[in-house]
Amino acid sequence: MNAILRPATGADGPPSCAVHVCASRGTCSHSYSPEQVFSWAGLLSPESYSRVLKERVIVVAADGGTVIGFGQLNPKTGDVEAVYVRPDGQGEGIGRRLLEDLEAQARARGIRALELSATLNAEPFYTRAGHPRRHAAVHRLPTGVELECVRMAKELSIASAHGAVDRHRPSSCRSPAPTDLTRGDGFVSAKGSRVRQRQCKSNTVSVGKVAVENPRTTTCP
Repeated sequence: MNAILRPATGADGPPSCAVHVCASRGTCSHSYSPEQVFSWAGLLSPESYSRVLKERVIVVAADGGTVIGFGQLNPKTGDVEAVYVRPDGQGEGIGRRLLEDLEAQARARGIRALELSATLNAEPFYTRAGHPRRHAAVHRLPTGVELECVRMAKELSIASAHGAVDRHRPSSCRSPAPTDLTRGDGFVSAKGSRVRQRQCKSNTVSVGKVAVENPRTTTCP
């Protein structure tokens, strides 16, 4: 797969949403219950991605004109809010390239440290990329469903005007404030959603009996 990275445009909202839904129903379904995935994916909409284009740094990976992955950075808070690749495009270094691009853009903006809320399945990926674990946390969706996640952070090295490397200590770990935009490691939070620290006890929660499709059988558009 010969993917190229480029800045997101106004037309990339719907395909980015499709990537997010496909990844959450596919890759993330190995770490979360069908009820959790159903509730999470149900909050995603193309409109939410279009709204954040002017407020976030978003880069997409495209193969032959088709968006197969995207990364999102909040330049105000230093949070990596999303790095997602379609399941059929994983394993080829696309996610790593997206993350490295976001890190480079953060350095260019003078951001001293990056933080993120990783899904359980994504923790090894971020660990390999130099983002150490800070603490276990819980992302609460507007539906009341809770998703276990992991807060992680990475200190960035920023070259000074004289070429020397200035290493800064990361700021204290914080939880993202409630918002109706895309946040966390691909977590889309409607108003009232929040991430709170908690000792991790299990990978799933009981949300009652609801009719859901099997996320593992979902195919990408």
